[in-house]
Amino acid sequence: MDINILLMIIGATLISGVLGLSGGLLLLLSKKFAEKVSLGLVSFAAGTLLAAAFFDLIPETFEEAGISILPFVLIGLCVFYLLEKFVIWHHCHDAHCEHKKLKFSIIIGDTLHNFIDGALIASTFLIDFNLGIVTAIAVLIHEIPQEIGDFGILLSTKMKRGKIILYNVFSALVSVIGAILTFFFLDYVQAFVPYVAAIAAGGFIYIAAADLIPETHKEYSRTKTVLYTLVFFAGIGIMYLLGLWLGV
Repeated sequence: MDINILLMIIGATLISGVLGLSGGLLLLLSKKFAEKVSLGLVSFAAGTLLAAAFFDLIPETFEEAGISILPFVLIGLCVFYLLEKFVIWHHCHDAHCEHKKLKFSIIIGDTLHNFIDGALIASTFLIDFNLGIVTAIAVLIHEIPQEIGDFGILLSTKMKRGKIILYNVFSALVSVIGAILTFFFLDYVQAFVPYVAAIAAGGFIYIAAADLIPETHKEYSRTKTVLYTLVFFAGIGIMYLLGLWLGV
């Protein structure tokens, strides 16, 4: 057991979770500005998640475990599909979503989501330190627009702002629990680490393709459509360059 790796995992998960709340806090400070930038952030997050999956997670796990890793990418897609269907875990990037959920559904769903994020970050750190950094950055970027949506829905239920912040801080800290449990569990079964990371890649692909990208199609302005498309590819490009720089 490497205590330094554990501390790095906890630090990266904390930073990712806490900074991810900036999207929600932005909404509390300026609803108009948050709604204006929300779809742009969604587009950017979609690009970063796809890039992290295809440029970093899948190649790295393929190198570790060979072609046997690919079915686990599919398993990841299926797991996240089932989570969305049966745990009412659906990202919502607009306070006026078609399917408004009760307050407890948002809080429970977000808490589960953050727990899984922590597990994903920890599993990739156990494969390669730099891969863990890339994963933590991808998680952070996609957390920001998600929190804008979650805060917006909770505000629409007349929940007090102080309670919204408190619940979301607690939810974000749960990611650290997920990371710590994953570290101690996977540290004893190291052979399973690449497969968990492959499932994480499948999850990233599902979130980007089934959740984030459809949100961007709700914009019908030609100018904004072009802008969001450029932002989407910018997310891919930046994560690709980041991976090159870190040597992932």
